[in-house]
Amino acid sequence: MLGAVILAGGHGRRMGGADKASLSAHGTRFIDRLLAQLPYGTPTVAVSPHRLGLPQVCESPLYGGPVAGIAAGAQALSHCSELALFAVDAPDSPLLLPRLCSALASSSADAVLTRAADGYLQPLCSLWRAPALHAQLECLPTTRNVSVRRLIRAANFIEIPGTGAERDYDTRAELREVPALPPPPPFALTGSRLVSPPPTPVSAKGEVAASPDLCAHWEPQQARNRRPGEREGWTNTEAGPSRSRWTPNATTNGLSLIHI
Repeated sequence: MLGAVILAGGHGRRMGGADKASLSAHGTRFIDRLLAQLPYGTPTVAVSPHRLGLPQVCESPLYGGPVAGIAAGAQALSHCSELALFAVDAPDSPLLLPRLCSALASSSADAVLTRAADGYLQPLCSLWRAPALHAQLECLPTTRNVSVRRLIRAANFIEIPGTGAERDYDTRAELREVPALPPPPPFALTGSRLVSPPPTPVSAKGEVAASPDLCAHWEPQQARNRRPGEREGWTNTEAGPSRSRWTPNATTNGLSLIHI
């Protein structure tokens, strides 16, 4: 299971001491803008001493630096097998999550980090195998006042190029440069094909069904793969032995999850 740790607990000195998570651009708080760009249902925790109205934790003592925050967040999401790390002052960084997932799935690396468009490595726009992240944290004599670069020093990581979405905003003047967030696209790109994403799954009782694998690819089930009498649905092409399919449900006017 994929989880996301959002680091939002710094002093914000270059912002005049402001709580960065609560800064607004185009009428939306940074923290809300970032959350809206994560896959629906992603277990998420914000690391911040400020009350944000969402699941959050704090390092103790407060203001222990980014690695102490990562440790607190990773502990809170100990049930997750993969952990994405994002900084709240880079509110569009989750747009890189599909690339991070794809790179990690196709390699044996412990983590995937983003090489920003300006050439700098961004450890706080990354995806880790959770056991490897916990191991790196345990190797440190302390997590307090430790730089993220020290955390990744001995890690086996690979890089992906940034797109500009990883940019962070450190000053109030830079807030004017935050782009308006476009509406979500009506289609999702899967491989080289443009396909419509499946709508929210609904069970036969009208309840929202469990979310599919967040890093899986969903494609329309081709007619040749359908059983006699079945209607067109959506097939998880990466689910392995436990493949499942969303199929139209006339009773609930939604979709049902069928394991195949």
